[in-house]
Amino acid sequence: MKTYLTVALLILFGSMTLTSCERESKVAAAGEDSDAYQPLPAPDSGLKPGDLIRGEIRKVDTGNMMMVVGLENGMDQTVKLAKDTQVVVTAVDPNGVALDLKKLATQYGSDVVIQWREEDGSKVATWIDVTHQLQQKRYKKRR
Repeated sequence: MKTYLTVALLILFGSMTLTSCERESKVAAAGEDSDAYQPLPAPDSGLKPGDLIRGEIRKVDTGNMMMVVGLENGMDQTVKLAKDTQVVVTAVDPNGVALDLKKLATQYGSDVVIQWREEDGSKVATWIDVTHQLQQKRYKKRR
């Protein structure tokens, strides 16, 4: 009687263990299963061609002719730079002082207003106005 009880308990616990490990959902490709994880689309910056981009310079890559601008809503916007992009600084002189793209790379953190056009699905800057320059820290040489 003890042996029958032991065998019955082993079979019962074994079957419970196997059924508890069984998966209800099956593996399927992302297109086949509507419950599969789908990443959220990138948020729309709300910019339309002709609008001005206002923000702060985060990064300027003159080698790849790209610039990252931090927008007022907290998003970062990547803008391509063209060879004919005009850059002026109105923070110094209201009439605007011309600035080349290499010097623009030193203006991190400065406020900018960018006029742009859409080209092949990306934003290309046509005119950049540096409206507020951060003061660069100057370090004294130690003697």
